[in-house]
Amino acid sequence: MKYLKPYVANVPTKLNACEGLKVLDCPVMGIDLEPGSPPGLNGSFAVTLVDCNGEVVLSKRSVPLRKLLRYAWEYKPKVLALDNVMELGSNKSELYKVLNLLPVETEVVQVTKTQDGGFIDLKKLAEAMNFNVPQRKLDPSETSYLLALLAMKGLGAKVRSFENKTKVIVTKKRTPRAGGSSMNRFLRAVRNAVEETIREIRASLEEAGLDYDLFVDKSDGAIKRAVFTVYAPRERIRGVVKPFETDAVRVSVKPVLSREINFAFSEEKYLIVGYDPGIKSGLAVLDLNGEPILITSSSELDREYVISILMSLGTPIMVASDTNPPPHSVKKLASKLNAVLFVPRTSMSVSEKEQLAKEIERKYAVKVEDSHQRDALASAYKAYLSIKDKLNELDSYLDKIELEVNKEKVKALVVKGRSLAEVLEEELQKLLDEGNQLIQEVQERKQTPTEAKDDLKTKFLEAEVSYLRSKLTELDEELKRKELELDLLKKSSSDYYELQLRSLKETLSSLNKRLEEYKLRTSELEAKMEAVERSLKNLEDGLLTVGLKIGKLKFNTELKDLMEMGVEDYKVLEADEIEDVNDEVIEYILSSGKILVARSVSEKTEMELRKRGLPVLKEEPVLSLKKVSLYPSDLTEKWREKMEELSEEMDEEDLEELIMSYRSARWS
Repeated sequence: MKYLKPYVANVPTKLNACEGLKVLDCPVMGIDLEPGSPPGLNGSFAVTLVDCNGEVVLSKRSVPLRKLLRYAWEYKPKVLALDNVMELGSNKSELYKVLNLLPVETEVVQVTKTQDGGFIDLKKLAEAMNFNVPQRKLDPSETSYLLALLAMKGLGAKVRSFENKTKVIVTKKRTPRAGGSSMNRFLRAVRNAVEETIREIRASLEEAGLDYDLFVDKSDGAIKRAVFTVYAPRERIRGVVKPFETDAVRVSVKPVLSREINFAFSEEKYLIVGYDPGIKSGLAVLDLNGEPILITSSSELDREYVISILMSLGTPIMVASDTNPPPHSVKKLASKLNAVLFVPRTSMSVSEKEQLAKEIERKYAVKVEDSHQRDALASAYKAYLSIKDKLNELDSYLDKIELEVNKEKVKALVVKGRSLAEVLEEELQKLLDEGNQLIQEVQERKQTPTEAKDDLKTKFLEAEVSYLRSKLTELDEELKRKELELDLLKKSSSDYYELQLRSLKETLSSLNKRLEEYKLRTSELEAKMEAVERSLKNLEDGLLTVGLKIGKLKFNTELKDLMEMGVEDYKVLEADEIEDVNDEVIEYILSSGKILVARSVSEKTEMELRKRGLPVLKEEPVLSLKKVSLYPSDLTEKWREKMEELSEEMDEEDLEELIMSYRSARWS
């Protein structure tokens, strides 16, 4: 994604940042309160409207609320996206007023709201969704644009401010006080118009199959006001009943405000999560079909931030690791989310992870940017493959029994360890409870003192109660059939449990083998620790000398390289292998009185060094550690003897030649 760009007012701009979006509802209008502006009726907003093709249709700054509402009615956006719903109202009353003035088809979405009731930082959410946002603070235009893009991806919670019912109010117009010969005729016309309007609305509602209650207010034997309570949202009755006004009657249609502002997410998604913690962490999220929802990596993906991201995407049911044993952070994440922890039998190899990542890239046309994303994605996909067969079996079984349940929820509960029989029984019980509740509501509504007491309405309610009772009986019989099927399913699943048991035994055997290996390794380490302890005592008593390991000594090994290793602090220098030594290093060793020990040196190299005045000892250390080795203290005496032998071998001419060569090397 490219950096978000500031907009020029009134200039529609095609922005590449919309490429690859999964468009749910469009157009989408994003809004952000201008800095320093009060929320609500006196607020000033940045407004950005994005259509389904990624075109910026409208981009404005410093838009007052009245103009924002006009834009909403002109463009009829499917979604109005913001980062805090209270930007639309300084208090609850103002907020309700503004929400009631928006078009019926416009859903208000708070993008930063998470399913656990918390909030997530907008920029962090954008970075997690792979939007390349600038590090500086976003201006209101950029923020409103970003909110629109994230809402198009289905993120955030819908603001529920209205109940699932609508009021249709019929009232007569004001009657003139002045009398006259035509006054009675005018009053009769008004009464007839009100009654005829009520009859027409009732007929329209019943023809559309909408449930309703009717309350009337009479005065002097005539209907002064009638209120239909229709048990359906405002958008359902559009086209069935329209508001209008004549000289005699007025009809208004109003949604019913909720007592509290509620939030609802577009759909319940269940997630499989791969997490690779570290200084730079990787995060991958799949749905229950194995399709990637999110692949990202960042140095800021700590556990709490990851939880916020996941809560904005859905409900995690599995958290996967690519190593065995899993990192502590992965275990804590699974525990926090109350999710199943998936751990491979053995740590996944790099080749296996690369193969899985490439398979997903080809299958779903996604891009894996680095090794952290690769590791997280591979672990999540391996977790999915481990339950893929079980999910397919559940799909087949649920299709076969044709029971109307939430398949994704059933699968999620089974993955988390619940038995299929138990979950289906709970779903059937809910259906039974809903049937009983609906019968009770119908009976209570039947006793409400309304005009519905007429014979037609009473018969309709009685028929509905009769139907619901018969439906309840059917459900009861269906429950018995399902219980029988579940018993058969339990018996047929015994083979599956045997396989599971065999797998668990194999895992136990593997764990026992590894335990024995760990015991052997522990025993070796304990022996080494004892040797270290003895060596430390001998070192304290002056019986040992410490040597620094300097690796392989070659002609191009420079003195500054040895100095960086810290050779000045050690008497003994231990080389794994000596190929050749340059004059500068030889002069330093001889002039500083260092002792050179080699684990491996050819006879030819040793002779060359002796000619140049440097003997080499081939001694085994008492104890070899990672960076140092311990030698007996008599190593110094052996080195002195070697030096004496070498000086006896060299005549005066050799020494003079050797000194001249050192001086020549230093001068050059």
